[in-house]
Amino acid sequence: MVRLLCALFAALWGYAVRAWDYVRYGGLRRFLLGAPLLLPLLAVLGSLMALYGNTLWFAAVAALLVPCAAYRLWRIGMCAVLCAAVAYLHGLDLEQQGRLLRDAAEQQGCLAVQGRVVRDLERGCVLETSAGPSVVLRGERGGMPFSLGDDVEARGIPVEQAPPPVPGMFDAAAWRRGQGIALSLDYTEGRATGHALSLVDLRRAGLDIRRMLEKQLMPPGTEADPRRQVLCAMVLGDKAAAAEDTMEGFRRGGCLHVFAVSGLHVALVFGIFWKLLLFCRLRPAVARPVVLLLVGAYVVCTGCALPAFRALLMLAVVLFGYMLRRRVGMANTWSFAALLVLLLEPFRIHDAGFLLSFTVYAGICAGVFLCRHDRPLYAPDDYLPKRLWSPMQRFLSNRDSDLRACAVVSVSAWLVSLPVTLCCFHAVTPWSAVANMAVAALLLPLMFCGIMTLLLGWVPLLGGALDFCALKCSGWLLAVVGAFGSLPGSYLPVHTPMPVDAAAVYTQRYGGSVCVLGNPGLLVNCGNERTASFHVRPWLFYSGFSPAALLVTGKRASLGGGAEYMCRQLPGLRVMHHDSLPQGGLRLTTPGGVFSVYPAAPGARDSAPVVIWQQGGRRVLYVGDAPADTLLSLPPEELHADTVILGKHPLQPVQDPALLRATGARRIIILPGAELPLVPADFPPRVQIIRLHDDEVCAV
Repeated sequence: MVRLLCALFAALWGYAVRAWDYVRYGGLRRFLLGAPLLLPLLAVLGSLMALYGNTLWFAAVAALLVPCAAYRLWRIGMCAVLCAAVAYLHGLDLEQQGRLLRDAAEQQGCLAVQGRVVRDLERGCVLETSAGPSVVLRGERGGMPFSLGDDVEARGIPVEQAPPPVPGMFDAAAWRRGQGIALSLDYTEGRATGHALSLVDLRRAGLDIRRMLEKQLMPPGTEADPRRQVLCAMVLGDKAAAAEDTMEGFRRGGCLHVFAVSGLHVALVFGIFWKLLLFCRLRPAVARPVVLLLVGAYVVCTGCALPAFRALLMLAVVLFGYMLRRRVGMANTWSFAALLVLLLEPFRIHDAGFLLSFTVYAGICAGVFLCRHDRPLYAPDDYLPKRLWSPMQRFLSNRDSDLRACAVVSVSAWLVSLPVTLCCFHAVTPWSAVANMAVAALLLPLMFCGIMTLLLGWVPLLGGALDFCALKCSGWLLAVVGAFGSLPGSYLPVHTPMPVDAAAVYTQRYGGSVCVLGNPGLLVNCGNERTASFHVRPWLFYSGFSPAALLVTGKRASLGGGAEYMCRQLPGLRVMHHDSLPQGGLRLTTPGGVFSVYPAAPGARDSAPVVIWQQGGRRVLYVGDAPADTLLSLPPEELHADTVILGKHPLQPVQDPALLRATGARRIIILPGAELPLVPADFPPRVQIIRLHDDEVCAV
């Protein structure tokens, strides 16, 4: 152990000495002169962190001026100070405008806003107000009378969305902060006042073109084919066409990033178009601006996401540098892209897409820089010229270099993105680095076949052959990602699993609720498919619950296929429906406890059952939406419990104080929509009554 510590100390000391020599003998000066925008970028990051977080970041901004003063880099120092001041003042102005909007909304109750629609949402739109910050207008699906680029006057009621019950679930407040949105409004009325030409119309035209191109990759009647869903998401960046099960497979495999058009897609499209232009005998001087226009059109058609815009911006800088015969540094190009984005939109510092896009690229560059001098394993003697290599030696050396490059890029991207994913998504994919290496071999042929299908799909025989090849590549990609997603520990939450005696109630909107008893235990209800996929399943995953059985207590609770979705996500899950329960009830035993499920009383078959959970010396009586007759039909000894969970019943609610007193419960949990039972004066004062509201979690 002592030798190991000594070796570690010696290695760290060697790295420290090497870094000091790098600084002492002018290496840092040469790097700063080669990447003069790096210090302004760091200054902008520090000033924005000081604005949105801790004021100690101002000290970091001041510390950046030390190397500028030591090496007399006055221009870089002045540029850093100027960029930091611009970013800070711009962010401060956006914060003040957002605060004014929120104050006006609190005072008026119904806020009137004017602005331009800059983004369509599934249930509303994003409105960029004339004051500066944006607001969300929420309405029914397809009920908004506005389109992209419309100048509108609208009124809405401010609404505060509850924070996620568990860290890791979708946080609406964090999403709004990363998009520069000040508040959310429930749309009441409004009208379009005009439509002025702007950059939003360019994005709208691109989305319209994408809808037309989607019909070529996904003809009518093939929307349920997962291969075509992946093809549309990969080539055109349309994730809306992908089913939740398809996205879940890529999420578990750690390859969900291929669903969003990012720098990887832009690089592949650039390579494909560049080879096609050279194949058409275009000179490089002519091909460079042409390929830049083609890649720009592709980015616009795919929605102009921030990672794709970053890649396009860096590609434009590199190509213009070659056209102007200037030396291009990747560190400086990366700094320029990040600096431009933050100066225009300072709130992007909260966006997970911004953080992942720029940090992953920086990590890849660092990994390639550290491994650039590694000698290939199958390379011949260093003094043997390459022209004298045999064909087998060339093949092995090239494949060895390709495999090393793929491994360095994948591992570097995974290591750098790990802190961001842990902070933003509270999950980790251990197999992601290996999965991305396996997927990388399929991305280029898939993108090539997909793009060529869009360009040459009208040719009768060639179009069919390209479509067949694209579907084959998409199917292989699904198989590879599914194989990695099925490995043990492929997608792990940061939180530890709940103990066997844990239980909780998660209330939903419109009076719905979900209850889990024991771990692994019994899950009572799961809602429809949308509720199960967006709320129940993520809540169980990030909370650390793994139910062994599902009890559906009524028709309303099973409407929409929520039980089928939970069965697909949790293989081996036992599903019990209230209509299929035996007359005398059933007894279920899991590692999380013993469950006694009693069906509704005779004559009330459509009513919910009653569940009694025993774990150790603990006993919970889940009444839920069952009527009072069902509870009275139980044997008297079965009524005793430590905790009682009451729901609502329209005809026979459980409100009798004598019945509640007979249970001997020390705590009564009342679900949303249920009426509070009358508590007489002789009711035991030690009984704790908890009334739950919508979007709330309560430990049982």
